Amino acid sequence: MRLVATLVRAGLAALLVALCVATAAHAHAVLIGAEPADGSVVAEAPKTVVLRFNEAVAPTAVSLLDATGKPRDVAIRTVDQSVMVTLPADLPQGTQVVSYRVVSQDGHPVAGSLLFSIGVVTGSAAPSGDGVLHALIWLARLGLYLGLFAGVGGCSLPPGSGRVRQAND
Repeated sequence: MRLVATLVRAGLAALLVALCVATAAHAHAVLIGAEPADGSVVAEAPKTVVLRFNEAVAPTAVSLLDATGKPRDVAIRTVDQSVMVTLPADLPQGTQVVSYRVVSQDGHPVAGSLLFSIGVVTGSAAPSGDGVLHALIWLARLGLYLGLFAGVGGCSLPPGSGRVRQAND
């Protein structure tokens, strides 16, 4: 019994030491700014869109959907921590969508999109899901967490701990 208690204490001490000496984790790349800004309305079509990140990135895909919903060709290049997207000259009035996918320095892909409008805002936000769908997702998450709790908790109990001993009469 003392051996088990000593091993448990040693394991906990090793875990505590490992947590105390752990180095800081590096986060993925984050978009810190854009020109034109997300959601902005500009008077005339910009020649480029600049995506600024908190670290150097390697773009893997950048696409543009114009106000009519038509995909358009763009040219991309990187400068330091920014991705420069050269836009076509004949963009129509309305809301444009620039979607990007880049790889951060730690190798993780980061994706997002930027909306800006030329002249006027067009289109509308996609309708959100109904309450039934949200309730089902919530219940599925709850079931997952309860299953994990029961499964991990059940595995951590020593064998025979669930047996009830009967007293000798």
